[in-house]
Amino acid sequence: MPEFDMLLSQSPVLAARWESAPRRALKPGQALVTIGQRVRQVWRVESGLFRLYYLSPDGRERNRSFHAEGKWLGAGVPPGETDSPYAIEALEPAMVVEVAYTALEMWSRDHPAVSPAIQDVLAKIFLRQSQREAELLLLDATSRYSAFLDYYGQLAQRIPLHHVASYLGITNVALSRIRRSMKTS
Repeated sequence: MPEFDMLLSQSPVLAARWESAPRRALKPGQALVTIGQRVRQVWRVESGLFRLYYLSPDGRERNRSFHAEGKWLGAGVPPGETDSPYAIEALEPAMVVEVAYTALEMWSRDHPAVSPAIQDVLAKIFLRQSQREAELLLLDATSRYSAFLDYYGQLAQRIPLHHVASYLGITNVALSRIRRSMKTS
C-alpha cells in the first residue's frame, strides 16, 4: 500500500507508532490464523509469502489467495472482530507487523489521512474478491490459470504448484496438462 508508506514517511508520530507495533516471525507451514479463530487485528507482510485457505467438511483445502511483501492480511473488515472463516499460513519464512483494530481506530482518529488509506485498501480487497468470484464462475481452467499468472506475476514462481492447482479448483494433473499445453502453443 504505497499510500500507507507515504503517510509513514510524512508523519514522524505515525511512523513511531508503526515501528513500535509488534512483529511476528513465522516458519513455513506455521499458521498465523486458524479457521474459527477470533481475529481482532490485521497484519502487514514485511517478508515472506502467505496463503489463505478454506477447509471443506471432508478435509480438503481450497486456496483463497496469496499475499507477499507489502500486502495486508486479515479475516474480517476492520475494525470488526470476527471468527476467521479461513486459515492464514506462511509458505516461506515470514515476518508480519500486527496492528490491533483498536490501534487502527486510534490511528484513524489521531491521523485523519489514515482513514482514506485504509478505505483504499479495503476497496481493492473487495474488488479483487469480486474479480476472483467472476473468474471461478465464468472462466475455464486454462483461462483461470492465465488470470492467475496475470494477477500474481513474479509471485507465481514462489507458490508451490499444488497450491496453485487448489487455488484454481483443479487437480495437479490438470494443472500439469494446462502448463504443458501453454508451453507448446
